[in-house]
Amino acid sequence: MDNALDRTTSITNGTDEATESPIPRFYMSGDLRAATGLSRTQLDYYLREGLVRATARTESGYLLFDEDERDVVDQIIAWREEGIGLREIRQRLHREDRP
Repeated sequence: MDNALDRTTSITNGTDEATESPIPRFYMSGDLRAATGLSRTQLDYYLREGLVRATARTESGYLLFDEDERDVVDQIIAWREEGIGLREIRQRLHREDRP
């Protein structure tokens, strides 16, 4: 199991029955890199270029990424392996505006 923040909580649905509802999973930068195989340099570059966007930031300033953003990283990796350039990837992701 990686160090990503992953928790499950019980909530009630208006009855006495509790249902399990997962709290959204967030990855810290190192966890996202480990899960996807990106290097620190690659992730930093994709962040600077606006291809990857942090979902949140901790009080200490650490970047957090959710499952949707991990899916974006996986898609970027797949497109790069197909030889698709960053400009085209940015357009496909509808992230033409840089941060």
